[in-house]
Amino acid sequence: GQAVQALGRFAEAEAIYRRALAALVAARGDAHPLVATARNNLAWVLAAQGRFADAEAQNRLALAVDEKVLGAAHGAVARD
Repeated sequence: GQAVQALGRFAEAEAIYRRALAALVAARGDAHPLVATARNNLAWVLAAQGRFADAEAQNRLALAVDEKVLGAAHGAVARD
């Protein structure tokens, strides 16, 4: 996803990120730090396409997972 995104192929990168997110949710459930990371990756490519509301929604979901799993004081929560 990141390499494709770096090439400016945002729609293709989005599809890759969405597949990765779906696979992680299926394997780990919604409340897992890797799912939060996948949501943040998806948010980056959505923002790159100017889809800021969609990106914000993914970032908020990622933040909620990290706060729940890691706690509000964890460094990963600050990055979200």
